[in-house]
Order: sequence, then C-alpha cells, then structure tokens
Amino acid sequence: MTEAAAVSRFFAVIAEGQEGLWAACARPDLAKGRVRWLASGDELAALVLERPGRLDYFVPAPFASRRRNYASLAAATNVARLDLDPPDDLTPEQQAAFVDERLASLEAKVGEAAAVLDSGRGAWAYYKLARAVPRDEARELNRLLQRVSGSSDAGSYNPAQWARCPGSTNVKTGRTAAVLRVDPGRLHDPDALRAALESEAPGRKRSASAPRTRRAAGDYAFPYTDEELEGCELPGVELREVLRRYAELLPSTDECKREFGKSRSEMEQSVFNELCRRDWSDLQVHAFAHKSGLPKYAREFGRGSDWAEITIASAREFVEQERVALAGDPPNDELVRETSPPLAGGGEEGPRRPHRRHPHPRWVVLKEVDGSRPGEVYSRAARALAGYQGTTKRSLQAHVARLIEDGDVVRVQGDDGVDRLVRTATGDEAAVGRFVPFRFVSYLLSEEGRAKRLLGIERQREDSALARAARPRGEPSPEVSYSAAVRRRARHIYRTDLDGRLRIDFSGRPQITYLQLLSPVEEIVTVLLHHQLHVGWDEQGYPRYANAISPLELGSPTDPVVERGVRPWECTIGVGARLREEGGLFSLDEAVSAHGEIRHAVGFVLEDTGRFWYQLVKVVTEPTGRVLRVRRHGPWNNRSFSFEDLGPGPVIPASSVPSLDAYLEEIASVARLHDILGSIPEHRPLKHHIR
Repeated sequence: MTEAAAVSRFFAVIAEGQEGLWAACARPDLAKGRVRWLASGDELAALVLERPGRLDYFVPAPFASRRRNYASLAAATNVARLDLDPPDDLTPEQQAAFVDERLASLEAKVGEAAAVLDSGRGAWAYYKLARAVPRDEARELNRLLQRVSGSSDAGSYNPAQWARCPGSTNVKTGRTAAVLRVDPGRLHDPDALRAALESEAPGRKRSASAPRTRRAAGDYAFPYTDEELEGCELPGVELREVLRRYAELLPSTDECKREFGKSRSEMEQSVFNELCRRDWSDLQVHAFAHKSGLPKYAREFGRGSDWAEITIASAREFVEQERVALAGDPPNDELVRETSPPLAGGGEEGPRRPHRRHPHPRWVVLKEVDGSRPGEVYSRAARALAGYQGTTKRSLQAHVARLIEDGDVVRVQGDDGVDRLVRTATGDEAAVGRFVPFRFVSYLLSEEGRAKRLLGIERQREDSALARAARPRGEPSPEVSYSAAVRRRARHIYRTDLDGRLRIDFSGRPQITYLQLLSPVEEIVTVLLHHQLHVGWDEQGYPRYANAISPLELGSPTDPVVERGVRPWECTIGVGARLREEGGLFSLDEAVSAHGEIRHAVGFVLEDTGRFWYQLVKVVTEPTGRVLRVRRHGPWNNRSFSFEDLGPGPVIPASSVPSLDAYLEEIASVARLHDILGSIPEHRPLKHHIR
C-alpha cells in the first residue's frame, strides 16, 4: 500500500460515522492560535495529501462549533485514542523499544487498534468503536488507555487535544510521522473495551500512570521511593467541597478551567495549602498526591520535575503568613475573585487578611505587552501585580499563553533574532479601555463565598434599619402608609431605571425571560458600581436613585461611600433586548419606563458577575445575537440563573440601542459621586428600597 493510500485510509477510518467540523493546524500557527477548520474528514485527508508536511496537528474528534475546546466538541464520537510517549531520558533506541513493548503489551490485553501512527518519537493508536459514545465516556476511555499503556505523557487524554498528523515532522527528533498500519474492520465494543481496560488497572484512580522509576531533572532527584509513598500512613482529612470534587474528578486542563475556573496547578496548590494547615509532613503530602493520582502532580512526576517541592514550599510559606495575618480569622483560599486592593496595614482592629488574587491579572499582563522581550514583560507584570498571589513566572507565562490563544497577543521574531510579544488590534482595543472587559474576568464563588455574601446583605439591611431608627423625628418620611400601587411603582423604578435609561429586569413573577444580548462579549465590562443610591424623592413622593462607579475602580485609594458603610457591587453590564415569544417566533418586546412611557424593551443588562454572567458564558460561549431563555431561581437575596440557547434572534433597530460607552463615561466620575453624597444627609441611609 502506497503512503498516499495509507493516509487516505487512516483519515477514512477516523472520520467514518462522525459528523462535524475538523480542526487542523501547522506548528507555527499554534502560538498564534490559528486553527484551520474543515467540513469533513475527506477534506482533511485531501489537504494532507495535497501539501505533505504542511499540517502538523489535527484533532481526531469533530467539533460542533469553530472553537477548539472540550465544551465545543460534538456530543458523541466513535474513536478512542492513545498518545504513547517514551520517557525523555532514554536513548532513541531505548525509546523505540519502549514504544514497541508497551504497544504490544496493550494490544495483547485489550485488542489491536484500528490505526497506528508512528509520531516520529512515540506512537498514536486509534481504537474504532462499534458505536458512538458521549464525549465524557470517550475521554474516560482515553484516560484508561494512557493509564494501562504506561505512557509517560500523563495528561494527554482530552478528546479536544491536538494529535500528530501523518507526514509532519517531529521537531524533537527530525523524523517524519508515518502510518504504520490501518485496519478498517477492526471495531471494538465500547463497554467491552472499557471493562478490559479497567480490569488491567484495578483499584487505580489516576488520570494516567506515572513511571515507576524516579528520574532526575537536572540536579533534582526525587526524595522518596515508591515504597515510602505507598507505605506512608495518612491522617484522616476532610477536604472542602470544591477540593474534594477536584480530587474525585481528576480533570483535564480544559475541564478544570471550565468546572472550577482555575488551572490544575492552582487547584492542587489549594490542596497542598489545606494539608499544610494540618501540619502534614512533606512525605505525607507527597503520599496523598501520589495515592490520589492528582493530575498535575502525576504529570510533573512523570517529567522528573521539582514542581511538587516548589508547590509544597509555597504552601508552607503561605500558611505561615496566613497564621500571622489572620490573627484567628478562619482561613479560606477558595475565593478566586476579590474586588479590593490588598491591605498593607491592620488599623485599629489589628491585622487584616490580605486579598489573595488580583481580579483580572490577564488584563494587567496585556497592558504591559508593548513589543518587548517576554522576560521584560514578565518583570513589569510582576511589579504591577505586586502584593497579590499568582505572580510567579509560570503563572505569567500561562496568562501570556492564554492571550496568544485568544488572539490578543502574538509572538514575533525581531530583526535581532529575539522573540518579542506584540499586541494585536484586538489586544490594543482591550488594553486601552477604561474598564476591564468581562472576558478577562476569572470568577468563581465558593459556597463559603456565597454564605459571606448573604451575611453581608443581612448586615447591610440591619445597618439601614438602625440608620432609619436614628433619623430625627421631625423629618417627614414617605415610607409611612404606602399603598400597594405606590409600592409596585417604587419597585418598578428601583428595578428598571438606571439614571433615566432602561434596565432589563429579571425580577418579579415571571421566572422565564427571553433575552437577546446585543453587546459583543469583548465590549461587556465589569465594574465596581454603587448601584441605586437613594438621593431623595420626586414631587409625587417616589424615591429617586443615582448610580456611580466606585473611585476604587478609577484608581483612587479610598471610597467615601465605603466609609459610610456601603460597599460597591461588583457587576457586569452589557446591552440587550427583551423578547416576546408567539407561536415559536420571537420579536422585540415593549417595556414601561419609570415615567410611564411605552418604549422598546432595549436597555442595559446589569447583573452580578458570578451568578449571572459567568454562568451564561459557561453555557453559551458566544451569546451575542442569540435568543437566550433565562430562568430565575431562588429568592431576591439569593438569586441564581440557568440559560438555554434557542438560536439566532430577530433584527433589533439600531436607533433603539443605547450607548454603553456614553453611560459609563457619565457615571465614571469622582465629582459625580461627591455631588450625590452631598445631596444625602449624613443621618439618612444611602440604600432605600421599598418592597
């Protein structure tokens, strides 16, 4: 069989029975985030044969949309694959023998693969399934194949990851990838394949098997033997819910970001922090990670890296600083999102716990990119993020990699032959903005964080009640004897009026709202907002409100509203339209303004960053222009939302769409905030809501 025929049959086997978009790219395009999308496996094979060596990677599973991540994969696939890599410290002859031995051993245990590719260093084996399985099940099969085969690549089981393309050159060895064999008739029942794989790895819970011999990386030698790790007695430990779920799920890199909003390194740092708080020894921490099969630990273990030693040392330093700073305050490192700058001093109440992470470090890193060398960018970014966690070089490199993947930054080679980081037009637009774009916000609120938020709400209500009780008796109060009609209109004003503009509201009796988001995701911004400050009453006796962005957002070290006991709301704002549904068709709805006027229901979508926006983009990655079914859950003070994408929305008249930039410019003024405060007597509460 000729090489061209082998390549054609190779792609035919993989693509048979699978529908969707196929992703491929050349090695130079990886750093630029460029992906070539093809409509079928036949197009992919034709492109490889037409230009041999031009494509280096492809994904052996189709996608439902043009976005290469796990969430965008097609719902089902009929291919399980193995990336069999040898250890780095073996000679080429030993590596070849390792691959041949492990592949032969695997096929003797679970059956022969339908296609095998020599990657130029290791091998790729593809198992064709007799029926399609959900992508979660395919990922588990990939994980088991990695585990049973003993591949040194402990993390390559995500179906959305790149695979070596036939005819490409492996830059590590200079060898060309070639198809070794193809058998289209070799099909495996997925249930039988999984049972066979699980029987070969009884009781093991790892994401991939780690090499059984410890290897040194440079001058580093692993300090413990397998016998010491396996024989180490561990005290009982009850991890917090989020860490326990992580240890049970053992997610891939993409899945960890999607489920937890953090990288695997950050999650395992939190695990190590928790163990160090219990005064575990280094051996016990290593043994826990080893026996649990934590994926980041297993991956670095296989590489012979000293990552675990560095992470444990960081955990001990963090715990020591925490014990000094907390002064008895219970620890919590689950809040990824903090809105205030770190506090250097303690004040009268003693030491205050420092905020742990910057709200949007990737945006800060982007602003430091100016065509300099990567090392210079990292140094400036580290200084800009001083006082926060997550400023190691590895963390900054991860931020830059994400910026490159998103198309905000490109790595180019200068005339002097040195790589430099340069912002793209998209990156320039995001970096020069006055407020952080929502897509740069990494937000995850823990159960403890939600409990703290509810406690804050209750305290704010108590403070307001005390302030009302302290008001002089001689001042007339419109609160007395409100009728039901007055209360309804007052609530309507509070919920839907933003300084004379319409706000799309999700409160009230209807639990389901049809929303069409009009702002592109890159134009949606997150701000610290003093929302609906009560400035007085109008001539009809209804409350009047004003909104202002916190001076903390504008670079000021203080906020006079905070000094009066009211903290700003971290919220995200975009432009949207409320729709009505009639017979399965959607059209623009109408709304009643605060002044009783009928107008198009087009206005600002102002909601909580974590409870609304973060959940939205998890479900609908590109929501602009789509009809979104929004369902509200829970009471007013503990709301949550669920979303469903119903397809493209109707055309909205441009004349009805308000300018978000103009509104933000209007409320982003310290002088405006002082004018608002000047109109509110000291004894009157800043927040007043008629319910």
